[in-house]
Amino acid sequence: MKILDTEAVILAAEETTVLSHKTIVVSDLLDLIERKLGQKLVSGTDCSVLSPDSRWKQGKVRLALIFEEKAQADSMTDDK
Repeated sequence: MKILDTEAVILAAEETTVLSHKTIVVSDLLDLIERKLGQKLVSGTDCSVLSPDSRWKQGKVRLALIFEEKAQADSMTDDK
């Protein structure tokens, strides 16, 4: 898994779109998501987080896009 660079371009798979776009730059997609949500999640929103076996921690929650590359075995199956 890899967090996508904001200048990366996404090409949707055949017969699908990403928020009505076939191709879109990651930064543009993140902007569209922020506008639809009405919150600044890309730059970060102040918050506190409580995780199991931990204390409350203060910080920011941020939105990021993660790319998961198909496993080599999956791509070999797709080619058949």
